Amino acid sequence: MAMLGLRYDLRAPSWGSVNHAELYATCLDQARWGDERGIDFVVLSEHHGADDGYVPAPVTMAAAIAGRTRRIGINIAAILVPLHDPVRLAEELAVLDLASGGRVSFVAGVGYRYEEFEMAGIDRKQRGKLLEEYVDVMRKAWTGEPFEWRGRTVQVTPKPMTQPHPMMMIGGSTEVA
Repeated sequence: MAMLGLRYDLRAPSWGSVNHAELYATCLDQARWGDERGIDFVVLSEHHGADDGYVPAPVTMAAAIAGRTRRIGINIAAILVPLHDPVRLAEELAVLDLASGGRVSFVAGVGYRYEEFEMAGIDRKQRGKLLEEYVDVMRKAWTGEPFEWRGRTVQVTPKPMTQPHPMMMIGGSTEVA
């Protein structure tokens, strides 16, 4: 079965003729257009501090797409998990899953750009370990039950619509991934 999708990185290089406001508005219009015409999914990515403005907040953009569409799947490939607080990310993805009616999926990526780890103040050498830890934290968080993490009790509510959690894939093209 063939599937058809739209993919956006929302880059607007300085030499281009479009600005970010126009680019984001057009993405939302195209996602609605695709939704109305049977396109199967929209894919977003994540990078930080890129000169061309590569989308740094794909969960926020995915929520905007969910608000403009009714049935199209929304995939974030990839969320750079080690650059996020896993409890907050679990909350954001649970809300996105609920708001989208269960249409969200994502790839948990390890990241590779030195600049992103420096900007976030995270040791890049720890990214594989952090990915494993954070994926475990998110899976526990999506149960809605309290659990212990790093010496504190955590409880994420509400639980996502999709059970046991939104479709999560783990991917990457480095040995660490």
